Amino acid sequence: MNHDEHSLSRCTLRFGRRFSGFHAGSVARVGELGARARVRTRQSCKKRREIADVEGVIPLPGAMELLQALPMQRWAIVTSCTRPLAGVRIGAAGLPKPKHLVTSSDVRRGKPDPEPYLKGAQLLGVPPSECVVIEDAPAGIRAGKAAGARVLALRTTASDAELQQAGADWIVNDCADLFLGSSAASKEFLLISIRTK
Repeated sequence: MNHDEHSLSRCTLRFGRRFSGFHAGSVARVGELGARARVRTRQSCKKRREIADVEGVIPLPGAMELLQALPMQRWAIVTSCTRPLAGVRIGAAGLPKPKHLVTSSDVRRGKPDPEPYLKGAQLLGVPPSECVVIEDAPAGIRAGKAAGARVLALRTTASDAELQQAGADWIVNDCADLFLGSSAASKEFLLISIRTK
């Protein structure tokens, strides 16, 4: 039993002795509330540690170049982390601050639900079917496909088999394998191409 649990047990026992008119269910309920408070405290501490931990946060190869080549109003970052954490990580990586950002703070249901990518498409003002999602996680790939977008998967931590099973339309090593068509920025549609070796 750790210190918090021991303190809660003492508090519950004192509460039970002091107010002997309460039955065991009331005492158990106080214990449940204390347990929930401990979970919230641990979650809050974890969030603060994540935000403070920027060591080793770097952009994936080619990400900076791709984002700089795209017009700001034509791309969004859709992430499963919170808005404060996203801001810190984007800044730590030196990436351009996005005009459009969707985080777990902005949606009710996260990936693999399509809601984050539907919201991203809405912010961009285009149908999801005209979007290309760049993802490295199977849950994100499933979310992009469920939203109706095409998904380009990056090889980071998941195997090609996992990326394919999740529904990726294309798989590349990283963003360095991508480039923007030279005259595409002025057209209605952007052309993102894959470099061949």
